[in-house]
Amino acid sequence: MSKLIDENVRRHAEENNMKQNMKAVYAQSQATSAGFYAQRLSKNNNYIIPALPRPAPQ
Repeated sequence: MSKLIDENVRRHAEENNMKQNMKAVYAQSQATSAGFYAQRLSKNNNYIIPALPRPAPQ
């Protein structure tokens, strides 16, 4: 029982740490670059992905 609880606590801590790192990286990219970024984990474990802006509807 204790092992299961420890595993759940560890997993939750890792997910929380990843979310905090993702927010920090995204904030830094917005502050230092004029580009557009999507805040999501890529298949290569990058926290942000460069994205093209959508053109305004005419």
